Amino acid sequence: KILLYDKLYFISSRANGEDMELFQVEVLMKPPKIENLETASKKVVYGANFQVDCVASGLPDPEVSWSLPDGTTIGNALQSDDSGVRSRRYVIFGNGTLLLRQMEKADEGNYTCYAKNELGEDEMRVNVRVVQDSLRILSKNQVSVKGRLGEPAYMKCDTSGDLPPTIIWLSPNNNVIASSSNRYQILEDGTLVIRKVGVDDQGKYACVSRNSAGDEIKNVKLEVEAQEPQIGGKGGKTSMKVLAVSYQTKLLHCKAEGMPNPRITWTTPQGISMLAPYHGGRFQVHQNGSLELRGLRKTDEGRFVCQAKNDLGEASLEMELEVASLAEKPSFAMPNIEVLPLKVDAHEITLEMHDCPSEAAGFGLREASQTEQPFRRPGEGSFVRRK
Repeated sequence: KILLYDKLYFISSRANGEDMELFQVEVLMKPPKIENLETASKKVVYGANFQVDCVASGLPDPEVSWSLPDGTTIGNALQSDDSGVRSRRYVIFGNGTLLLRQMEKADEGNYTCYAKNELGEDEMRVNVRVVQDSLRILSKNQVSVKGRLGEPAYMKCDTSGDLPPTIIWLSPNNNVIASSSNRYQILEDGTLVIRKVGVDDQGKYACVSRNSAGDEIKNVKLEVEAQEPQIGGKGGKTSMKVLAVSYQTKLLHCKAEGMPNPRITWTTPQGISMLAPYHGGRFQVHQNGSLELRGLRKTDEGRFVCQAKNDLGEASLEMELEVASLAEKPSFAMPNIEVLPLKVDAHEITLEMHDCPSEAAGFGLREASQTEQPFRRPGEGSFVRRK
């Protein structure tokens, strides 16, 4: 029996024994070596097959085996699962490649490849992580959320998956909602917050969850609860005073909310009713409920009433309108300068001003040094200085 050594010597001779020759034979031996030896991390899609190579070399050829995360060591093609049924979930090919079929979450962990021969051992470790085959929203069915006017509303977008998704929200008109604004806010967990619910906020919102595995969409419908009308956030009757200037335009605002949408009617001091929208003459009622008064007159003064009404009730806002006249600049009938001769020894000087409103009448002296003398106004538009 010949064993393996570093060197072997053989003597060769012919049958007649005449010639003899000496041979020296060196036997090469190498310890096992695994190519690309390094700790690696792999991601495997749930339910898919996974294959990892373990290419080993050595003399003699090393024997390859694999250690599984549960501590089991396999070195042949047939393995058994926990139920004892023979299966081929784990297969090792002749070149050392390990094949894992239908990966599950329980298959996560470290897989170690060992290569052994008479001279030693080498190993390679691979960490395997099982991820979802695609991003999944926990509930794909449309969800309805109820909100109250003037209060915040919260819409969640619960997702599952190993890769953290990016959450994008779309408004009912398919516009991308900013992560933070005066109207909306998106929390860290993807929840959409409507800071103050209005009638225009109702509709279907879409939550789009996106990662490298794909996109998922969840629809959330916001329904605004039925509510009696409010004007400016207040129910019932309210009142206020409004000042305007004659011959100008004035807008009287009446922002009404309610569910269902309230009908808005304006009533003038003369008892004329105008249902929004209304266009006629100097008065117009816009779709948003504002009353526009153009070319205001003094006769337009009085109480204007805005009434918002739906099936649940009504609210009203009374506005007491006061129209002020434009201030007119005083003027003289004949604007000119009149020079009067005066005697030095005169005891009194009388100046008269005509066609001037009494509240605007006045005189001014050019020489401040003479202001110590007494003055008097005997009548409207007259001025007397005593010597």
